[in-house]
Amino acid sequence: MQGFKQNHSEFLSPEHLGEESCVVIDVETTGLFPSQHRIIEIAALKFINGREVARLCTLIRPDDSKAVPDEITKITGISTEMLFDAPSFDRVAATVQGMVLGCRVVGHNLPFDLGFIDAELQRYDLPALHDFSEHDTLAYVMDFIVNRDRQFQLSPITV
Repeated sequence: MQGFKQNHSEFLSPEHLGEESCVVIDVETTGLFPSQHRIIEIAALKFINGREVARLCTLIRPDDSKAVPDEITKITGISTEMLFDAPSFDRVAATVQGMVLGCRVVGHNLPFDLGFIDAELQRYDLPALHDFSEHDTLAYVMDFIVNRDRQFQLSPITV
């Protein structure tokens, strides 16, 4: 537990970030494969020195006119009807690219989210995201689970 706290939790602390920019990203999609499925919601929060300075949170209307699968609606709560008046990804692409540029990007299962964002950018002949560092919280959680003490107490991680 101590190894997890010392090795991984410091990357979001104000003392560690200083004036560094950090963007937390999450996407909801119509499936698992960027080549076949589309983003239907994107959220990005940008922080500098631990303070939120920008926010993007919007539904996205896929250009492929396919219905959102029922299983995805059950998981995300997002239906096809909710996307009718939403912007297409190209309308928010510049904002996403600008928020990420030069930042530390944080997300849970980040390769999944970034893979979808890059696939959407490619569909519109826009450049892929670049000039950022990645911090995938899923990797930290998996490390925590594998290396945790066998004591099932919250006190070691709440200190």
